[in-house]
Amino acid sequence: MFKIVPSPPKSLFITLLGISFVCLLSSWLTPKKLPDSPPASIPSFAGRDFPIYWTAWRIAHTEAPLFESASYQRMISDPLEASFSLHNPPWTLILFSPLGGVSYQIALGLWLTFNFACFVFTVFFSLKLFEISLPPPWLLLITAIFPASFSCLYFGQLTILLTCAALVLVVCLKTKNDYWAGFCLSWMTIKPHLFFLFLIPIGLTIIKDRRWAIFTGFLLSFGTILTLLTWIRPLAISDWITWLGSGHATEWSTANLATWVRLLVWHFSNQDILWPVYAIPILSIIVTFFFLLSRNSPKSWIQYFLVLIPLSLILGPYAWSYDFCLLLPWQAALLAPLLTKTSTSTRIGLAIVIGVQLIWILQGTLFSGDMHTFAWFPLIVLLTWLWFSSRFTIIESEDDRG
Repeated sequence: MFKIVPSPPKSLFITLLGISFVCLLSSWLTPKKLPDSPPASIPSFAGRDFPIYWTAWRIAHTEAPLFESASYQRMISDPLEASFSLHNPPWTLILFSPLGGVSYQIALGLWLTFNFACFVFTVFFSLKLFEISLPPPWLLLITAIFPASFSCLYFGQLTILLTCAALVLVVCLKTKNDYWAGFCLSWMTIKPHLFFLFLIPIGLTIIKDRRWAIFTGFLLSFGTILTLLTWIRPLAISDWITWLGSGHATEWSTANLATWVRLLVWHFSNQDILWPVYAIPILSIIVTFFFLLSRNSPKSWIQYFLVLIPLSLILGPYAWSYDFCLLLPWQAALLAPLLTKTSTSTRIGLAIVIGVQLIWILQGTLFSGDMHTFAWFPLIVLLTWLWFSSRFTIIESEDDRG
């Protein structure tokens, strides 16, 4: 049995504010033109994405196009890395501002250290949400055996930071720390497709319960981010919109339902269709909206989170295997009681969880380049959670009932 804690510690809010302040201050104080300092070589464990983020921050201070690979070829010596460019919204650069002004080797070391700390925090905070106590070795074990964690670290990705923001958002929504909830939402706009179904109950709650402070907090935070971005790169947003209009984002083969529909149609008719990338998310939004419209405001935000995030990964326009580190809270919530209780159900659950990790590792070894083959993972996690929650009752504290 679990008991959801009523409120997050104040030290957490101070930490979040401090990190954001450093990002914003770094953005404001960075000189308008940085000297070129391309990395001599890119370690294989850094993946292709962190070098792109680091280089994009430096390109943003030049006249070079931000969303064209040619700009990166001049600064990155590795030909594979230089064939990519920034794909995220341009305000992602604000998050990397503390690292963009230092050498690549130092930035990489800080980034990997910070990411690993975020993984441990995610497990720890997830267990705190359910008031589960585990010794530190178990926390590290839960983090270490989750393959999406290594995928995120290997690619040098930032999804784990958004996972932290999403967890804090859940608690803020429940405890009605609405300005902080809006603050967390502003950072989640870096990858909104990972959360798009979870945004529906939030929007309905803002309107139904008149919790306008959520929207106000979002506008203040997001407005500050965009103001700094415009100061650094005035045309960044328009350039990004132009890049999106070129259709590059619809060409990706990713780990979700839309890609599988496209592949099946291609297999049987030899036609490359694009409509699943738009139709499946839109249909999902419509169904979710009308399903939730007639219901009262959520009393258990954690339950909505645990269901709608996996569905967002499955039904969104695209998702990558490293984005599945967003499911680390499910790993913690599933494994913690399975490691501390002994029964037939826990043995079965433990076997399922470990089996899923082993399948991922085996698949990653055999089909490492086929991203779409990992689309099964969020579905299995969701089904396992539904089976698990039917056997372990989630009990919320009296102070936490909406």
